[in-house]
Amino acid sequence: MRRTANLMDRKVPVPSFHRLNFQQAVRETFGSLRLRLTLWNTAVVLLLVVFTLWGVREGLRFILWHEADEQLVEDAREVALTYEQLYPDEAKIEDELNRKAITHTHRGLHMRIFDQQRRLIFTGAIHSIPRKTTQNDSQ
Repeated sequence: MRRTANLMDRKVPVPSFHRLNFQQAVRETFGSLRLRLTLWNTAVVLLLVVFTLWGVREGLRFILWHEADEQLVEDAREVALTYEQLYPDEAKIEDELNRKAITHTHRGLHMRIFDQQRRLIFTGAIHSIPRKTTQNDSQ
């Protein structure tokens, strides 16, 4: 009679972590598919986040530069129109440009106008904002 092998009788060598050397332990740990997929997934997500943040930064930078350029062009047009309307009377032109410089302090507007030979014709009044006098000032 032939004897059938019982699976329980068979001794299968089970590799013990303690019996393996360090290099084999590292290969088993980092060689697993689960860990490699996790590392690749993490790298891809990190790259996507970095490129997205860079894109947002560059988009905002472009928009802010464009907005600043538009503001400067509008201010230059307004100064040109002021000169065209009030040309012979330089005192009125200076008053109008000072008023513009005073009322646009929230943007830090400071005007300097030069002629074609690059000589300074006008400098806007930065600190000439009229103050309200109070009772404490008069004492």
